[in-house]
Amino acid sequence: MDKVSKSYEKKFNTVTYMQISIEDPITWYVNPMTNDIIYSLINLMRDGDVLFFGDGAYYGLSLNIDKSIYITGNVGNVLLVGNSSIDGIIVNIGNVNINNLNLSSYRTEINLNSYD
Repeated sequence: MDKVSKSYEKKFNTVTYMQISIEDPITWYVNPMTNDIIYSLINLMRDGDVLFFGDGAYYGLSLNIDKSIYITGNVGNVLLVGNSSIDGIIVNIGNVNINNLNLSSYRTEINLNSYD
């Protein structure tokens, strides 16, 4: 099996990611213990990558998305909890797919900003 087709898994702090080949999108797996690095992780992501939230509650996140990525988690098992002064997910670009997340207590759960 050559390097391009070999599947591998590595750790980024406590975030796990999987990539089949260098050209393929990366699926980044996060959990509630990684709240403090999710922002840095989003900055590393490329168009087409997947941010997969593991089961649990994530407190105080306000995600600013400026890449065409997929954001998902296990159905009914992921809760993002904010407060009335922040937006949950701010989308600044097209082709962002968000599913299987429950958002609660935000000023706006998903804010679709204008983009060109």
